[in-house]
Amino acid sequence: MEKIALDGLLIVLFILTLNLPFFRVVGHEILGGLLLLALLLHHAWNRSWHDHLKRSRWNYQRRGNALVMALMAASCLTVIFSGIAIARNLLPFSIRAPLAVHEIHWLSGYLFFLFAALHTGMHSGDIKGRLMHFFSLRPSPALDRLFQILTLALVMTGIYFSFQERIGDRLLMTHMVNMLIGPQSLLEFSLAFGNIFILYAIMGHYFQALLRHLDRPKRRVRTT
Repeated sequence: MEKIALDGLLIVLFILTLNLPFFRVVGHEILGGLLLLALLLHHAWNRSWHDHLKRSRWNYQRRGNALVMALMAASCLTVIFSGIAIARNLLPFSIRAPLAVHEIHWLSGYLFFLFAALHTGMHSGDIKGRLMHFFSLRPSPALDRLFQILTLALVMTGIYFSFQERIGDRLLMTHMVNMLIGPQSLLEFSLAFGNIFILYAIMGHYFQALLRHLDRPKRRVRTT
């Protein structure tokens, strides 16, 4: 359960770190440092994944997970190094990085957020099992129906918030100044981006289901 708590903390830190208008530059750098520490702890707790990766058969599920992990790692490293280059408060040195580095940090931060959501969704089966065990819930048709209704509602609201928060504009780095001085409260921003995270996690869940389907052994057709 400690791992799930850490994953929840990571998601919260992700969302808070994205809210630059509320926390300003100093708070953004502090939250970024805390997020990095939490990521290192998450990696240390899941280091057995590397050994499992070497021993496992490279089927569609393994390839899909490795691809998402590689994209997430690349965006994470880009965020870290570009963040160091543009940091102005917490580090003992300061680099006058050009505007392009700020834009790279901006873009890679949102990509890291979305890839992390996909990664989380691809492991939703394990997370769901741990939560059901923690709350002593047993599988049932009524519970499955409740999950389906909740999933549909979260998809719809996630799509709504994706348009409201102009995720496409953020990834294309347009209207940057307007988004840096948004009028949202901390709660409004957190709910919106939390829902967007869940939307992409649901996409990751169904992507994993597709990969699992592709890994199914094909039935041989008998010929007469």
